[in-house]
Amino acid sequence: MELGTPAQGALSARVIKLDTGSKYLTVYHGEIATIVSGGKAFTWRFDTLGTPSFELAEIAPPDFGARAVRVYVAPSPDELSGG
Repeated sequence: MELGTPAQGALSARVIKLDTGSKYLTVYHGEIATIVSGGKAFTWRFDTLGTPSFELAEIAPPDFGARAVRVYVAPSPDELSGG
């Protein structure tokens, strides 16, 4: 199962801030996003090859402290428009 790859923060298209009540986040296939929680952050390219959802803990660095947060991967706008 391919979930993507780490990326440089400078390439991030957006920042997703999680709080203690966050249960899920939604990203686009191919999107590069920085995930922030509790003063820690990591940047990821969500190139998931058909995986529609997975647990954040599967990709977060060990010291990030990922809780039970589900990542949902939506088709990119280009995929939806046939581009």
